[in-house]
Amino acid sequence: MQKLLEDARGLLARFQAQEKAIDGLLCQASTLKSTINAFKQYRKEVGDLNEAIGRRQVEVLACGAAHESVRVQALENENADLRTSLLANQQAIKIVMTKFKEQSSSLLAANRFDENIGVPDCSQEIQHRSQQLSEMTDMMIEVLAVDETAAQNKDRLFSQLRRENLAMRQILEQPLVHDSDEEELTLSTEVKDPS
Repeated sequence: MQKLLEDARGLLARFQAQEKAIDGLLCQASTLKSTINAFKQYRKEVGDLNEAIGRRQVEVLACGAAHESVRVQALENENADLRTSLLANQQAIKIVMTKFKEQSSSLLAANRFDENIGVPDCSQEIQHRSQQLSEMTDMMIEVLAVDETAAQNKDRLFSQLRRENLAMRQILEQPLVHDSDEEELTLSTEVKDPS
């Protein structure tokens, strides 16, 4: 009977020790569960925040790309207008040069005719008109050079804006990458430390 009581006391002591261990494990399990719930909530909030930030970035980039597209279109239209005016100026210069040649030829012919029939010399007037025509030609050539420089500057600006627009489109097409995986690894190692 004495032995049965001692065995019962030993069993009771073991049951009490196991109950304390189970209580400790239950306490650790509830702590771990609350930590996991907090981590899930944190991860969800980070995901929502990243999604909102990503949408905002895409909206900003899309707005910028649309603005750049409008600028590029305006520059294309302006470039076409400049090309048209450049062609018109070149045609005007050709007409002026043709008229200059005709006038020079007719003045030279008139001078020869005057010399042949003994009319007083008009070489000063011819020279003066020649000089005027030459000045007009120089002025038209300068205008043409200025127009060509402006067209080249517009072409350079247009090319630069096209490159920037292409770069923005490539940025918009790339998927957004979030750091949520790194945060998950960091939190999971912190959860394992108490155990």
